Amino acid sequence: MERASSGTRVGFDTSRLVKSFFEVARDVLIRPAEFFARLRSSEEGTDFTSSGPTWRQIVFAVICSYFSFLLVFLAIALDPVTGISPPPFEIADFLSGAGLVALVVMLIFFVLFVPLFVALGLYISTFLQQLFVRIFIGRDNRSYWATFPVVAYASAVSLISWIPIVGVLIGLYAIYITTCGLRAMHDTTITRALLAALPLPAISFVLGVVPYLQAL
Repeated sequence: MERASSGTRVGFDTSRLVKSFFEVARDVLIRPAEFFARLRSSEEGTDFTSSGPTWRQIVFAVICSYFSFLLVFLAIALDPVTGISPPPFEIADFLSGAGLVALVVMLIFFVLFVPLFVALGLYISTFLQQLFVRIFIGRDNRSYWATFPVVAYASAVSLISWIPIVGVLIGLYAIYITTCGLRAMHDTTITRALLAALPLPAISFVLGVVPYLQAL
């Protein structure tokens, strides 16, 4: 596999916003091992002194969250069984009254605060992921900032998480993507990377299942 030379831009490039987003999302979802290997040998994967790469990674994750919300909303609205689309006259009534104000407020909140929540979530998720990196990969790992792009770019999985039925498979694939990222970014073995990638989704799964079991 051809390695990216130092200084090569491999990750998300905000100067080519649309094209770069779809290219990176495609590579993360289809060729994660190759993507993170190239990222590791590029400037973005070796120079952690600049805030530029981190900023671009956050923007990528924010765009993923917007697309994910839209796709989930459309999937629910267009579902013939659970669809929520009201008749056209109800939409007109909604948009002509207080509903319009509520919609505008919701959109403003969504546009202004989602980036903040996503960024905060990335920093917290990376902190938690780095704890397991230190446990399973060891103290010679390449630091918090090598884990950050793994967490940020793995958010591309949210673009396909709306697909019905295959939710469990997507969850497993997300673990695979994280494993590929940790292996490349921390120069470790596949076993250590997998052990570091497993605990967070396992904890999330347990926390999600326990309330359901208690309700039975």
